[in-house]
Amino acid sequence: MNRARYEEEPLGGRRVAVFDGFAPPAAMNALYAAPPAGSGICPGDGLADEAAVVDWEVDHPAVRGLEGLQALRLARVRRLATPAWGAPVVLAAARGGDWPLLVLGDESGRRVACLGAELGPALGSSDGLPLLLLTLGTLRWLAEHVGQRVLVVETGTPSAAGSFPAAPVPGLRVAGDPPVVVAERTGRHRLGDALVLANLLDDRESDIGRDGDRVWPATVRPSAPLPAGGRHEVDWWLYLAAAALLALEWIVWLRKEPA
Repeated sequence: MNRARYEEEPLGGRRVAVFDGFAPPAAMNALYAAPPAGSGICPGDGLADEAAVVDWEVDHPAVRGLEGLQALRLARVRRLATPAWGAPVVLAAARGGDWPLLVLGDESGRRVACLGAELGPALGSSDGLPLLLLTLGTLRWLAEHVGQRVLVVETGTPSAAGSFPAAPVPGLRVAGDPPVVVAERTGRHRLGDALVLANLLDDRESDIGRDGDRVWPATVRPSAPLPAGGRHEVDWWLYLAAAALLALEWIVWLRKEPA
């Protein structure tokens, strides 16, 4: 998406946004390609000519399985810096040293990718195939993070709510800055666009049918294991009974045998 299209169309409802040549603020996961100088989200240090990929993190999900990135040659790229929220995944080099070509990370609860190369006609040529594969892998990594947020909590225990809204929800209490959520009932609860799963780990959940405005501790306790000696005594009685039956059968057989 370029600047003109960004100004014409709102971004509401989109899962991942791609910004080519500019870096506006966005609430969703985003890829910033060739971000301009002075960008706050994707800082950089000028331009470089005739750059080539020299290294990449082969185990990162965005580039895992990609081969031949060393064949990627770029006429002009933005020399990216590494922001506090991200880490370099692909490195490029030219005269004067190397620098991050692709920076990935999480910023304010969303995934962000900064790519120093432009997304233009080069993607449609055979020479641009490595850049196309790198872009598709980055978009796949960005899209994987999109989904319903799930928070697992214990009833009665405060848990950090992150960026969840602080609106009142039956069975949940959310307050504070940063917000903290406390589940008062077990089960599934909706908190904005997120799902909160509350486990039964509070004695107050076991007060059904009891009177009085107080906390009733759980009364069902695990039963004590049976002593091992009792089991062995029963085993000996069974052995003796079996031996007696064998002796009785042997006596009966002897009496039936002709003299």
